[in-house]
Amino acid sequence: MAFKMNGSPAKMGTIQGTAGHSSALKMKMEKDSAAKMKKEAAMKMKMESAAKMKKESAMKAAQIKNQAKKDAATTTTKPDVKAIDKGQKITAKADIKKAELTENVTRKLAKNEMKSAKRMKGKDSKEFLQAKKEFLQAKEDDRQGKEGGKRQGLFRKLSSKINKRRQAKLDKKLAEKK
Repeated sequence: MAFKMNGSPAKMGTIQGTAGHSSALKMKMEKDSAAKMKKEAAMKMKMESAAKMKKESAMKAAQIKNQAKKDAATTTTKPDVKAIDKGQKITAKADIKKAELTENVTRKLAKNEMKSAKRMKGKDSKEFLQAKKEFLQAKEDDRQGKEGGKRQGLFRKLSSKINKRRQAKLDKKLAEKK
């Protein structure tokens, strides 16, 4: 038959041994309890100092906030240059987009007018030729960014040249119709 042991008898406190041995065990227990008490005291001090520092930092933040309010009330603040520049850039972009939209709408309306005149009056009518000229002019304005919108990038000069030739032909035809 075997005995089942749960752990070291010295650690479990079941060894009683000689007086010297028991006093050594007693000293070890006292030393361990003193160390444990020291740790607990140190933790308590840390927690108290952390709470005190937290309270002090909250008070300091409140003082800074109050001082800032007083400073703002007594002195005039100069404007933030970066914020102004950023605001100007944003409004400039918005203006460009608005102008581009206006140019596109004008061109589209002129195109619809041209189609309508062609349907109603015919291809060789004076109204159609006038509407076509207005469409070509609106197209050119959009291409060049006349109202402040984006300008056509690639082949802008070439397409402008072609458009101007078409406008000249239309002018001749309109002159003949009058």
